Amino acid sequence: MLGSRDAMNRNTDSVPAQGASHILGLHEALVHDGDPWFAKFTQHLPGLAWIKDLEGRYVFVNDAAERAFRRPRAEILGRSDDEIFPPETAAQFRKNDRRAAASPTGTQTIETLEHDDGIHHSIVSKFPIPGPDGKPILVGGMAIDVTERVKAVNALRESEERLRLATQTGKVGTWDWDIATNHVTWSDSLYPMHGVTSAEFNPTVEGFKALVHPDDRAFVSEAIRRALEEDATYELEFRVLRPDSKVVWIFTNARVFRDQGRPVRMIGAATDITRQKRYEEALRVARRQLQMVTDTMAAAVTRCSADGRYLWVNKGYAAWLGRTPKEIAGRPIPEIIGMEAYEAIRPHIERVLAGEKVEYEVETNFLGLGRRWVRTTYVPTYGDAGKPDGWVGVVHDVTRHKELESALREANETLERHVAERTADLRALTLELTETEHRERKRIARLLHDEVQQLLVGVKIQTSFARSYPGQTGPLLEAIRLTDEAIAACHALVAGLSPPLLRDADLAEALQWLAKQMAERYRLQVEIQMDDPPPFLSEELRSLIFEAVREMLFNVVKHAGVDRATVTLAGDDEQMCLIVSDEGRGCDPAVLDQPGPESFGLFSIRERVAGFGGRLQAIAAPGEGCSFRVCVPRSVAGAPAGPSILVPRTKNGSDASRDGKLRVLLADDHRIVRQALARLLDSQPDMQVVAEASDGLEALELARKLGPDVVVMDISMPRMSGLEVTRHIRSEMPGVRVVGLSVYEYEDMAEAMREAGAHQYLHKGGPIEELFAALRGA
Repeated sequence: MLGSRDAMNRNTDSVPAQGASHILGLHEALVHDGDPWFAKFTQHLPGLAWIKDLEGRYVFVNDAAERAFRRPRAEILGRSDDEIFPPETAAQFRKNDRRAAASPTGTQTIETLEHDDGIHHSIVSKFPIPGPDGKPILVGGMAIDVTERVKAVNALRESEERLRLATQTGKVGTWDWDIATNHVTWSDSLYPMHGVTSAEFNPTVEGFKALVHPDDRAFVSEAIRRALEEDATYELEFRVLRPDSKVVWIFTNARVFRDQGRPVRMIGAATDITRQKRYEEALRVARRQLQMVTDTMAAAVTRCSADGRYLWVNKGYAAWLGRTPKEIAGRPIPEIIGMEAYEAIRPHIERVLAGEKVEYEVETNFLGLGRRWVRTTYVPTYGDAGKPDGWVGVVHDVTRHKELESALREANETLERHVAERTADLRALTLELTETEHRERKRIARLLHDEVQQLLVGVKIQTSFARSYPGQTGPLLEAIRLTDEAIAACHALVAGLSPPLLRDADLAEALQWLAKQMAERYRLQVEIQMDDPPPFLSEELRSLIFEAVREMLFNVVKHAGVDRATVTLAGDDEQMCLIVSDEGRGCDPAVLDQPGPESFGLFSIRERVAGFGGRLQAIAAPGEGCSFRVCVPRSVAGAPAGPSILVPRTKNGSDASRDGKLRVLLADDHRIVRQALARLLDSQPDMQVVAEASDGLEALELARKLGPDVVVMDISMPRMSGLEVTRHIRSEMPGVRVVGLSVYEYEDMAEAMREAGAHQYLHKGGPIEELFAALRGA
């Protein structure tokens, strides 16, 4: 070793000034120039060995260090810890190196280093290597891996802590029996477990046995004997009869220690398992009860494990397969039902083992049964880890049910086909009946309006004109009175058959009029909700919606027992929908399918709606209010009429220059009324009828062409209603005044006419002087 020290000293004279070649020189000095046994010695150390210079660079490592550092020796020598290890590890090593270099005796500490299999702990000894002057020139180190020892110590510490906590909480107690002295030592938790205090307990085996339940003493004594004499395992459950008469279940296990084969000591632990035993007993009782219940069920019940075996089956399942429960329990499912049936149900087994409740029907071949339909429910069961460990299945053989269902379906299809044929015939007849009724009502209403009423109005105008002749005033006045009564009677009849508002006003105005009628006649407050403005609808569809609303409001009055209802009308690109709802007594939706004295109106509406390709639906239940919903395709909702060719008809001289007279345009679709009005107006010295129009479009064109001072406008007009004409005139020709004149006495109609722009609204049956005054005032 002297030769080695001299060689090393020669190579360390100028350590700071030299680089990698210096490090290699030191390494050669240590390995080759020194003692020939040095390298062999370091390679057989029980751990890592290394030497660093004062700059922290490695000048020597043994094979163990090379493996631990996970680098070849050529990449270690001449490099420092900062170049080899992560920053945290390098800082740890540098700190301990400085401490070792400053200590004459070196240091010992525990360091950590990451290996391929994780973090390792090592006891590390580091020491200074002095030069000729006694000052340190190198730092040596050795490390012994104690990772497994650290793990064992930690595990032991955790185990001792768990035992300490368990004994403190009274869950576990320990005991020690010195067999030579027959003295038994208990931990504190065993005394309350046995119902005695330390002062009351006789610390001998006999004292312990005295606390054991009389029925279990022989069993416990035999277990102790076998453990001592036969070296048998001492692990058993027994009962303790406490002084307070309470029975406690104890689980204990122990180890016997021997001296030259002779037992000298027995150490064990005991746990109170009373609650567990109660649970187990309750579970046994529940299982017996479950078995009794399932055995009496008509359904077949099984309990299967995750590996596809039967754990138990009830008698029903076994009998279905022609076996006994014992013949099935414990056997694989495919062995019992056949592979074809197992393959059919396997996807459902996979789902239940994934934690899903499964219900399915399947038809397949069962071993020994042939082709059967089964309806099955699987419910997962769970193990201690909280994961499915099997399932409970309830199986119903529904083969007979399926056969009957198929036969019934065929019978129903045949019956439905016949019923559909008959229903189609009945529906066609019903639809024809309702449409005929609707057309007849409109025909009668139009007849009364267009003929009878207009003739009576003409008579009144003529008689009014004759009043200027003396001598006949009495009969003429009586004729006027009777004529007024006839007009009023016709007016009421027309309103009852088909409200004129429905033809001459838009749907919103017609429904508002209906709401007022329901409030006045039946004290039913109706709220109307609809698009603003409402979509254009054909006259046929307006009539259908109006009558549907009226019929459903009548139903509210008769059956709902409330004084409020809501009507909602909305449309989109696809359909028009109407809803009439109330919060009354409710009804059975089946009323729409049972035409009778109380529901024929709704049934009739449903058939008419169906004729339009729509549907009437009742959404109701007794005591929960009622809603009737009508929807028809938008394609049948109608479209505005296109333009027509106009043929204006003007009076002679209508294009003459103005002469100071009031120029009047008469617009009325009834020739008799129009001619009578013309004669009356022309008889006035300050008035002149410049043109007559028989429909709305014609009136509009004449107004545009002639620019009259005033237009006498009937509301009910062909091609375009008086309301629409008035709106156009007021928009295009603000200087032209409009006086509405109609047989309708409805305030709604008068208000609608005024909103359209008319200056006044008069009834045709009123005094002719009112018309003269209105024209002059306009």
